[in-house]
Amino acid sequence: MTGAPSFISRRIKSGGALVTVLVALSFFIVIIAFCVAGGFRKEVYSGMHALYGDILLAPAGFDYPGGTEPVRVDSSLVSSILQLRGVRQMRPFVSRGGIVRKDGNIHGVIVKGVEDSGMEALHACIPGRLARLMGLSAGERMTVWFVGDDVKARNFTVDSMYEPLASTDENLTVLVPLADMQRLCGWGRDSVSAFEVMIADETPSRMQLSEMSAAVGMEALCADEPMFASSVPERWPQIFDWLDLVDSNVLVVLLLMMLVAGFNMVSAMLILMFRNISTIGMLKTMGMTDRGMSAVFLRLASVLALKGMIAGDAAALLFLALQKHFHLIRLNPQNYYVSSVPVSLDPALPLLSNIAVYAAVMLFTLLPCLFISRVDPARTVRLD
Repeated sequence: MTGAPSFISRRIKSGGALVTVLVALSFFIVIIAFCVAGGFRKEVYSGMHALYGDILLAPAGFDYPGGTEPVRVDSSLVSSILQLRGVRQMRPFVSRGGIVRKDGNIHGVIVKGVEDSGMEALHACIPGRLARLMGLSAGERMTVWFVGDDVKARNFTVDSMYEPLASTDENLTVLVPLADMQRLCGWGRDSVSAFEVMIADETPSRMQLSEMSAAVGMEALCADEPMFASSVPERWPQIFDWLDLVDSNVLVVLLLMMLVAGFNMVSAMLILMFRNISTIGMLKTMGMTDRGMSAVFLRLASVLALKGMIAGDAAALLFLALQKHFHLIRLNPQNYYVSSVPVSLDPALPLLSNIAVYAAVMLFTLLPCLFISRVDPARTVRLD
């Protein structure tokens, strides 16, 4: 009897094309939601990571664009922090406020000197918005005025451009070689404004960042020049609150789609059982148990769910690939931080969502199987 449920399920006409489409739609929506939410988190965090690192290690009271008092690069502190588990890099920088002027246009910027910038001396990488505001292009000369105890001017050559997140775009940050800013401030090679600590995980959670910030802070407090650590979420909580809200919405979508797919499957199985009620009665008179009959309809439900999963996955992955390469759906960066719907094609996300929805559908299918035990073979066969 082990092969009987499989044999019978293949002979029963399911008529489940509509159910397959509805289940496929549930899989499609869930996969889109997970991949888009993952894309938002990855895109937003990578933008923050590239410009500000993961953890800021700075003297008390430090704030961009930075103060005029330097901190010394303590090799023992750097070594102890780099030995912490999960720390990938410790990046010193020097930042100062400046004013860019061209053809009568004036705009305030933060000029940030970083190590390993890949640029020659007095070359700069500027935000795209600054280039558009000031009419600058690659290869052009850009004069930056630095106002402090005395006014200094530096002529930088625009080397390249980058697009920052909308939330940080108001503080337009110009990236230049670290040595240029040290010379501007009159500092030696071992003097910097602060440090940015980079961790190994590409998309760490808020808790991971908090734990790493605490560990780095403990090491820094023991240094000759005590410094304080703050993670990116602590400095820009509104962005990470928004990302958490996106994740919460995805969970709501997942639960709703589980309910919708499960309800559709329950309805389809009940209709199918009513249509085959005489077959159920005949098989029960031939000795098939309720459990065996339930296995028949569970197999049918599984086939319909798998067909829906394959169709939904294929449609979702095709749409996501098109969105990733052609940016079909555009967004307002001022509201969503990015200019188009981002996509993360991490295989783990579709796999987990498939398992969750499929398991929910099969659990819901157990409900109509209770109907089988109420079928009276004598009545159904006589009515037939």
